[in-house]
Amino acid sequence: VSTTLYNAWITAGLGVQSVRAHSLPSSYCAMSRDATVSDWIDLLLVNDSGQDVVVNATVKGNKVTFDVYGQPDGNEYRFETRIIRKTEPPEPVLEYVPYIEGGLESRQISPPKCGYVTELVRYVYKNGERTEATTVRRDVYRGVAAKVQVKESMD
Repeated sequence: VSTTLYNAWITAGLGVQSVRAHSLPSSYCAMSRDATVSDWIDLLLVNDSGQDVVVNATVKGNKVTFDVYGQPDGNEYRFETRIIRKTEPPEPVLEYVPYIEGGLESRQISPPKCGYVTELVRYVYKNGERTEATTVRRDVYRGVAAKVQVKESMD
């Protein structure tokens, strides 16, 4: 929900005081397009348009949509995620067990995931021409180690 609201807000050209990425990349949006909200993290949006803004939320099944209404400023806002750095996942975490189904010596129970450093760039277009390019945020997504079960040796 917070990611969907954040994307509707920035696409409308409005400001953000505070946004934090999830610790891992999300499957439902590009990196640096996500917005975490928790007991300790807030998403703080700013109406810096000088005009009234109305946000309408619609829920249909498990899908939420936000529409942001206000006085258009004549600009179009587009965004691009840039991957600055990709890091390899940490070494696998081994869990020693007495037995693995199928007589295997080892079995991966969760895959590794790479880490990333990304930036979100905002492009402003006026009358179809790009007038501005600004990096609006930089995020770090941590890598995740694979989890592997290893059969204990009977030595």
